[in-house]
Amino acid sequence: MNQMKDLVESIPVGWKPILFHQDGLKLLKIGLETMAGYAPSYEKLCPAIEDVFNAFHYTSFYKTRIVILGQDPYHTDDIAHGLSFSVKPNKTIPPSLNNIYKCLLKSGLIDTMPEHGCLYNWASQGVLLLNCALTTERGTAGKHTKAWEAWSDWLIKYLSDNRTDLMFMLWGKDAKAKEHLIDVNKHYVYTWIHPSPMAQSSVPEEQRFINCDNFILASEMFEELYGKKINWNPTHHTTLFTDGACPNNGKDSAIGGYGVYFQSGPLNGMKITSYLPESTHNGIKMKQTNNRAEILAVIDGLETYYYSQCIGNLRLVVDNQLTKDIAMKWIDNWVKFDKIEERKNPDLLYRYKKILDKIRDRQKMLGLTFRIIHVYSHLKKKDIPKEETPEYMLYLGNDEADKLANLGVKLHAQKVRQITY
Repeated sequence: MNQMKDLVESIPVGWKPILFHQDGLKLLKIGLETMAGYAPSYEKLCPAIEDVFNAFHYTSFYKTRIVILGQDPYHTDDIAHGLSFSVKPNKTIPPSLNNIYKCLLKSGLIDTMPEHGCLYNWASQGVLLLNCALTTERGTAGKHTKAWEAWSDWLIKYLSDNRTDLMFMLWGKDAKAKEHLIDVNKHYVYTWIHPSPMAQSSVPEEQRFINCDNFILASEMFEELYGKKINWNPTHHTTLFTDGACPNNGKDSAIGGYGVYFQSGPLNGMKITSYLPESTHNGIKMKQTNNRAEILAVIDGLETYYYSQCIGNLRLVVDNQLTKDIAMKWIDNWVKFDKIEERKNPDLLYRYKKILDKIRDRQKMLGLTFRIIHVYSHLKKKDIPKEETPEYMLYLGNDEADKLANLGVKLHAQKVRQITY
């Protein structure tokens, strides 16, 4: 029972008023009661109980732009994790998703066939990967379809009624049957046959999923509506820039700010600017310094990247050599030999070590890279790299983070942290 309680409490705050809306709550309880029948171990429940509401963890209600409907979780090999068509990062790509990838490759929307089937990066860009049945029994397809069907119908209609300009992708007979729930005057509906291999064998070549136009049409509409392209590659390469600023560095009158800028990847264009909050550690007031602002910028940027469930190679660009050296040379030994408390900013160093470990562990598990590089900022005009070179892009990203950090200083009086896209 505690696992069920933890599951419900873990639903993101932005989705709770919707998922627990009085009009749909009675229907939701049918699905929850079906799940409760697998207590206390929940071993036969698919996906694992903690993953059941995953689709709502990786894109918010108001950030949702595209809805891809699936029918039932994968019921074999412990691969389902609560997002339609997606599988856990270290699992074999299933045939339906493989056909989706082939379509994206033929459409020119990805350059190479992906090596994993985890679609967190789609979700982080606003793709709600929704199965109409959130659970099934391990080893049995469609076991809980009736338990969830009325609630998922209600949710699709709620999305249609309370949002505009959503793009719905409905593949196969069962998904197409949901079209009547969607107001086509407010939204865009794209349909095709199901991507499963079985569906391909029963239709002419031109109707097979490899020729599906849904991704091209949705991509064009996405760019028209939101002014940016959606990246359909499930593995992204992210470059993250961070910078800190602190006039009167270390003095009683010092005030600090920091900036974070994502130049590529699923968070491309995100900017975070914040004041440097006052803090105490073990009763000692921490001085406002440039180094403290630099470290907090990196922590904020890495935590944002990690908890957004971005999957890809990550390059962190800092303009402070000390921040890099702490991560690359010293912090592991400081922790190992219990030396953190002897260093400056011990409170931040504990957080820095924690997020570095999380990032490194996940990158290693997925076979992906994490690099930290130091790039000088405040260049003289003659030293600015030539335009359209990789070095120039680093310069631009560094410069943007620098501007955000200085803005953070100005926000100090209001104690404000801002996120923009």
